[in-house]
Amino acid sequence: SNKLLLVAVLVMMLVSTLANLAAGYFLKPLIDDYIVPYIGEAWNSACWTALGMELLKLLGIYLLGAAASYGQGLLMSFLSQKAINKLRKDLFDKLQEMPISYYDANGNGEIMSRFTNDADNVQMAMEQTVGTVAMMVYLNYILFLITLAVLVVDYIIVRKISKKSKKLFKKQQRNLGKVNAYVEEMVEGIKVVKAFNYEEEIKEEFTKKNQAYRDSAMEATYVGMIIMPVLNQVMGICYAVTAVVGGLFVIGGLGNLGGVSFTIGSLGVYLTYTKQVA
Repeated sequence: SNKLLLVAVLVMMLVSTLANLAAGYFLKPLIDDYIVPYIGEAWNSACWTALGMELLKLLGIYLLGAAASYGQGLLMSFLSQKAINKLRKDLFDKLQEMPISYYDANGNGEIMSRFTNDADNVQMAMEQTVGTVAMMVYLNYILFLITLAVLVVDYIIVRKISKKSKKLFKKQQRNLGKVNAYVEEMVEGIKVVKAFNYEEEIKEEFTKKNQAYRDSAMEATYVGMIIMPVLNQVMGICYAVTAVVGGLFVIGGLGNLGGVSFTIGSLGVYLTYTKQVA
């Protein structure tokens, strides 16, 4: 059933892409044939009717694309939710096997973040990437292999640059886990806090943890902001290489090599996908 759903996703993605391409191209004859010839002339009912019919066609194309895009997103969300459901189940089962020392070393909030923040990040990557990669392979698998090779090189470069950022963001996540764990423990033990008048001590301890999270978040964000321009330039190289090679496919008459008929329109769509995957 998952395979059939993925096929349906690809079909809807193709329909959505073609609709967007058709809508963009449709503006050319709309302007050239139904507006430019009548500039400076008196319009009659026939002119307005013809233009109205063309605008209705354009609206239909946009609605078709929107419906296909909605269906694609809905199905991808369903598929990714199924996968994340399995991931969470495996994670929960694994927790039952962990020794007591693991729970002593990791706060409740940090463990809970694996079920929420981390799992949601995996789901987002699946929704935004899986279908796009499948469509790139469908359009031209030879060009996809070239794009993949460039992306691998890009990844190696970025990985070397971002080691410090990775450490800082891990520290940020750990501090966030500590904040979540402390809040959870405080809420669970609020009766004890009230009974022994520990409110001020609780506030002071939370302030320390909260400030530690703030400082680590700011540091991680600062380094991340430095890295992003470098990352964008590296990904720009991937886009440029793909554009050049794809252009050679079209110009060199190799449009049928590596997938479906590869035209200028196909290249335009493929380059859009390249940006998304990058």
